[in-house]
Amino acid sequence: MGAGVIYDKRERAGERFEHRSRECSWDGCSWGAILGLVGGLAAIVVGSALTAAAWFLKADSYAGTAGTILLFAAIPLLLAGAQGLDVEEARKKRARAARCDEDE
Repeated sequence: MGAGVIYDKRERAGERFEHRSRECSWDGCSWGAILGLVGGLAAIVVGSALTAAAWFLKADSYAGTAGTILLFAAIPLLLAGAQGLDVEEARKKRARAARCDEDE
């Protein structure tokens, strides 16, 4: 069976199909990976824009300070996102190995 997708037919607002996947779990690690990676990339973009804007403003503006803080905050955010992805991959490998052991 392909990717192990299950469709549930429920009686809410007519006949509506809801998609569920056995391999898809939205727990803390998944949300941490998403928020870490997206937050890290957003911090880089916004931090760069604020730092560039500070060059055109006076030298002691808060935009430069905020931009620098965001650029430094991007590193731990990206590391947290990468860690979340590693945990998810390890979890999928364990589940795949458990399924293979059951088949034997």
